[in-house]
Amino acid sequence: MKRYKKILIEDYKKLFEGKKQAVTVLRKALKKYTDDDIKQVVDDLETRDPTSPKNKYIELLARVFVNLYENYINRRVHVVDILSNFDDLYNSNKVYKLLTEIEKRNKTIPDMQKIKGWQEFLQIITKISQEKTKTQLKRGSLSEFKKGKDYIEIKTKNKEFDFYIPLNWEVSKKLASTKVGKCEGKWCISYQKEEGYWNSYSFADERAIISKITPSVPFASSVKESLIFVFIISKTKQEFDAFDKIAMPFVVKDGSINHSDIRDALDRLTTAIEIKNLIGSESYNDILGFIRSNIDKVHDLCLKNLQEKYNFDLKTSVNWIEKANTLDATYVSKKYTIIWKDGIWKNGTWVLGTWKNGVWENGVWENGTWEDGTWRDGTWEDGEWRDGIWEKGEWIDGIWVNGLWRDGEWHKGEWDFGTWKDGEWGDGEWKNGIWENGEWLRGYWREGIWKNGTWKKGLIYSKKFNTPIESHITPKEFYDIEERIDTLEELKKEVKK
Repeated sequence: MKRYKKILIEDYKKLFEGKKQAVTVLRKALKKYTDDDIKQVVDDLETRDPTSPKNKYIELLARVFVNLYENYINRRVHVVDILSNFDDLYNSNKVYKLLTEIEKRNKTIPDMQKIKGWQEFLQIITKISQEKTKTQLKRGSLSEFKKGKDYIEIKTKNKEFDFYIPLNWEVSKKLASTKVGKCEGKWCISYQKEEGYWNSYSFADERAIISKITPSVPFASSVKESLIFVFIISKTKQEFDAFDKIAMPFVVKDGSINHSDIRDALDRLTTAIEIKNLIGSESYNDILGFIRSNIDKVHDLCLKNLQEKYNFDLKTSVNWIEKANTLDATYVSKKYTIIWKDGIWKNGTWVLGTWKNGVWENGVWENGTWEDGTWRDGTWEDGEWRDGIWEKGEWIDGIWVNGLWRDGEWHKGEWDFGTWKDGEWGDGEWKNGIWENGEWLRGYWREGIWKNGTWKKGLIYSKKFNTPIESHITPKEFYDIEERIDTLEELKKEVKK
């Protein structure tokens, strides 16, 4: 005990009560271990406490660790070695983040002295960390974002609606979700799986859109302009257009502001009147005034968020295209991205931007939006393919909207529509389209036409029984069996043979 007291006096002299209690808990349970072993465990647990050096949770962590040790199958394993097992559980379940969230929300863990087991501990802190504060309940799910950095709220005298300007894609998709308002906003700029539309419409492209819930209709514009999107969310039971959300872009052009730039002037006028009548002329004018005064601030914040997310320098962010090997290239260089209009990309790395047309011979595509053109070979890492011809290459991840796939290796991603001629499908979701030939390894087939090829395994959606079913036979064979089968259980048995 003298040696232990010496350690306690010299090494733990400045510790708070929580850490002293942790030492006591460990000392009582780990009697066969040395003081150095105890110290090593305590030091490790301290790094797991987000309140260090106050160590508010270290005694709780010590009790949970002791419980893990006492239930460990092989007691001959040294206690320090069990730390790695504890750390794996701690990190994989993001305990530090959960405890930090509890602190940030000024929540408390009740009856901490009674918590001992790992599962009990994890369930309690997970539940508390997810509880909404009064502010959260008031703001909805936007509480996880920082006002002024991630979004701007425009204040008006109108008490029936909230007016927000999202400053990044994450907030845009939250505002469109059912977690804010009473319905989902099916706007392309808020697409939940990929941010290509947000980037291209809001910053990189020369177009404007006016979006209601459905349909979402883009209108091309031939002039350079800046867009600011204002999301209007109903706070009352009143609904408009059978929904309760509107996304309204304001086009800033030559210092003037219109609510949209739609070719049909009558549609533009009608929509403007509808929105003005809906929210009131005073609120409408308040929004216009706010945008006139803050347009530079809004775009600076949007670019700053992109800079932080992708870790690029605004001054040199498009220099990557100068290193590429191109021929007869026509493109526009903007602050952080490239709009490729036409030409031949022979080799190099594409970082971010919009590809309108042209020929891609080889290279690496990191992210962005492909609108049309021919892809001959190379590696596609992520992004959105809207249309065009893919001859061969390696697809790592992303969204395929439409087009012709001739050959290549598909790792994972989402296929919306188009024609697959040949190649290997590794994994992902096939929503619709024509499969002519190739090898399917695994994935989820929702619907479409299967003509020929090899099917290893995967899920196929049954329209008849409204559920996905694991199948070892092709979709064509699956649909034939589905048509004559009367029960779900019969179908499941048949398609696994």
